[in-house]
Amino acid sequence: MQIINKPEVVAEVLAAADQYECALSENDLDAMDELFWNSPLTVRYGPNGSNYGYESISTYRKGTPKGARTRIIVKKVVTTFDDDFGTSSFEYSYADSPKTGRRMQTWVRTDDGWRIAGAHVSDVE
Repeated sequence: MQIINKPEVVAEVLAAADQYECALSENDLDAMDELFWNSPLTVRYGPNGSNYGYESISTYRKGTPKGARTRIIVKKVVTTFDDDFGTSSFEYSYADSPKTGRRMQTWVRTDDGWRIAGAHVSDVE
């Protein structure tokens, strides 16, 4: 029987997703890279295109403009399945823009800890 939203697993995925959000707001490229699953199977879709594989995601990130940007998290939803799989969905706005956005990540527990196996980011005008 599958266990959905076991409290301790939800807390772990939320902590990892919050860690990613912090790295993103500080433009900490090393921390963001570390939180993605290092696999050619990792996928990231975003407003600026699609990235297939860890190397593509890392290369894309290194080519984006540098500098921190303050995001205000409006809503967080974490759903986990058993002990090793979950999703995080964050809705946010920007302190300096009327844009809003959404970030959804698929998290998997690996030997190195929780890692993002898939991500989808979208901005809304």
